[in-house]
Amino acid sequence: NIFFASPSLVFWRNKKRAAKFFDEDFLEQVRPEIVYKMYGDHQSVLDRQRGELTRFCLPQLLRFEDRNSMAFSVEARVPLLSVDLVDFVLPLPLHWKVRGGWTKYALRSAMKHWLPDEVAWSRRKRGFEVPQKQWVEAARSEIESWLRNTPHNCPVKRQSFLVSIDKGQGGEQWFWRSLSTALWMCFSGVRP
Repeated sequence: NIFFASPSLVFWRNKKRAAKFFDEDFLEQVRPEIVYKMYGDHQSVLDRQRGELTRFCLPQLLRFEDRNSMAFSVEARVPLLSVDLVDFVLPLPLHWKVRGGWTKYALRSAMKHWLPDEVAWSRRKRGFEVPQKQWVEAARSEIESWLRNTPHNCPVKRQSFLVSIDKGQGGEQWFWRSLSTALWMCFSGVRP
């Protein structure tokens, strides 16, 4: 709650993550408006959840899910997003959503007799993970070539990407986001 009720903290954390791969002058130009729209104005938890479901996080994630599944001719389902379930769960009191540090508390409690504890009460959030670390390591020479061919005024710390791969950090969430952003900016002619 403290984190999401503080847009400046969210903005600082995300900027700090990106600082590993982008020049400081470039990051000074980043505008915090989206973070403040998502987490500002002292919104209630319900308002924040509605925003994440309809405007911010979920639409983007569903687009990724749809493109990834369709690329392999797979029809994917997201059962926890059924309209009836969302309509039922969204207005639940906060203590059924989060309790004792556990998110999805009502769902975990409902599944306690159906799932092993190590599944129902797992702290690790899992999706359909891809072997990003292995892919990035296998493509290291291509990534190095792409980075070497970026324009000189591109605000990217080229060597940081290669060091991250060599340290086994190519599977980190921020690595791929930063690399994709950097390459898009450089090869699309986006200038700071």
